[in-house]
Amino acid sequence: MTPNPSTIWPPPAYDGKIRFDVWEMQLDMYISAKNITEDKEKALMLLQHIGGQWLEKIIDWCDPKKPKEFKYDELVKLIKSHCSAGPSLFARRVRLFNEKQRGDQSVQD
Repeated sequence: MTPNPSTIWPPPAYDGKIRFDVWEMQLDMYISAKNITEDKEKALMLLQHIGGQWLEKIIDWCDPKKPKEFKYDELVKLIKSHCSAGPSLFARRVRLFNEKQRGDQSVQD
C-alpha cells in the first residue's frame, strides 16, 4: 500500500545533534515517499528542510554561487565535508597500540 503523500512529514531541521548521514537518510525516505526523482527538486528539498542555521552556512560555503545552482549530490558532498568528524584520535591510538609485528616485518614496517 502506497502511503498518502499528504500524511508524510519531512524530517526535522538538521541541528547537528545527530550525524548528518542519519538526517540525510530521513530526507531520502521523505523524498522517496513524495516520489521526487528530479535532481533539482531533490536539491531544493534539502535546502528547504535543512533549517535556517545550516542554510546560512551552506550559502557561505557555496559563495560566489547560489546553493540552488548545485546538484543534490554536490550539496550533500559539500555538507559532509564540513560536518563529518575525522577519525577519532583515541581510536587511532588503540589501533596503534594493538599492532603486532609479524615475523616478516622489519621494525620500520
